[in-house]
Amino acid sequence: MAITQLSAFLENRPGTLYDAVSAISDAGVNIRALSVADTRDFGILRLIVSDVEKTKEVLSDNVVIRPEEDPQSYTGYRRQY
Repeated sequence: MAITQLSAFLENRPGTLYDAVSAISDAGVNIRALSVADTRDFGILRLIVSDVEKTKEVLSDNVVIRPEEDPQSYTGYRRQY
């Protein structure tokens, strides 16, 4: 069984992480694992979730991830274990 990890770039400002996990939760997706690494300007949110496609849709719709600014926000950081 493959496990997919999603990584998303988030702005490093108050409330951004809350917005991301709330949007995922409100969509009925279970977060099974979460990790955050941050720098002064941005953070990388790494997630293992119950529904990868729905999570990508939710985060894109809520402008948490900006693929047009960083086209690798999904594919370059998506890993399967």
